[in-house]
Amino acid sequence: MHAVSLRCFPEADDRFRRDALGALKSSRLTNDRSLEAALRRWYPACVVHVQSDLATLGEAPLWYAYRDGQAHPAIARSERLYEALGRSRDLIASTLDAVDRAATSPAANRPRIGRTVDELHARFDGAASRDTTRSAPSR
Repeated sequence: MHAVSLRCFPEADDRFRRDALGALKSSRLTNDRSLEAALRRWYPACVVHVQSDLATLGEAPLWYAYRDGQAHPAIARSERLYEALGRSRDLIASTLDAVDRAATSPAANRPRIGRTVDELHARFDGAASRDTTRSAPSR
């Protein structure tokens, strides 16, 4: 894949930009649809468009990533939601790093009670991709 320039919207969302650039650098991505699919894990409304060839002047391809599916003014409620989700992902990542470090420490040879490291990773990965909406309790 040729070098690609990426414009992210909303422009003020640094976390989305970092996630999009990180996904773009992934060797698994082969086109704009694969970038869109990678981002939709955390940004379900994300859409990626490729700039039309008619609009280019011979420079690197330009892709547009829209976190909310389109460019629009910031909505405070959405911004707070994405900030909270980003902090949650950071917490999960640091927790999994701590579990990995603990599993490889000299104390890891002691008998274990509870889940294995692989079980914890699977549980967190499943929680990240699972629908977290809950229905009201039945009476």
